[in-house]
Amino acid sequence: MNAKNLLIIGLFISISGAVFIFVTLSNFFREKKFMSEGIVADAVVYERFTSRTSKEVSFNYWLKVKYLDQTEREFELSSEVPKNFWDEHPENSIVKIRYLKSDPNKSNILGAFPYKANFSTHITISIVAIIVGITMILIGIKTKN
Repeated sequence: MNAKNLLIIGLFISISGAVFIFVTLSNFFREKKFMSEGIVADAVVYERFTSRTSKEVSFNYWLKVKYLDQTEREFELSSEVPKNFWDEHPENSIVKIRYLKSDPNKSNILGAFPYKANFSTHITISIVAIIVGITMILIGIKTKN
């Protein structure tokens, strides 16, 4: 592999790792905030719909829900959910949501996506990508000279 290719690939891998670590840390701190001040409440499904960007792409399934915060103010949430969750929740059914006490507009539907991100694994992958990318850049610079 020539020096120019090493530099380009190394730069791409480093930038990708940096973006991935930024997104992971952002999600981690958001989840941490939900864990410390999130409030669980019932929400009513008031609309269900599907969408798709083109005929070749499968459908996306959406629920719109309404919920009340602790002061009885009403809020709405529109969220994409898996098909099986969508099928199980017709209009006027109840779903559990959680919202931030400090900002009730920030909310999500509980149980729609049971997968929990493994933040330490994602951070490790990001760091490895950054190190590999920087190493490739340094080898490319050394090879070029």
